[in-house]
Amino acid sequence: MLDMGNENFEGELNTKKYISLTKVSKATAVRDITALVEFGCIKKIDGTAGRNIRYEIKF
Repeated sequence: MLDMGNENFEGELNTKKYISLTKVSKATAVRDITALVEFGCIKKIDGTAGRNIRYEIKF
């Protein structure tokens, strides 16, 4: 996913989109997204919360 870069990534990332891209369970998706945020690969978009949390790739 990160290899695609910003120019090939349309829209923001959310848990549902991550599950669709990676074919993992919701629990795994949440763990993976949390790790990606901690590693600084993606960041939460300000103003999003709860089920509507969205992320963007951080370059």
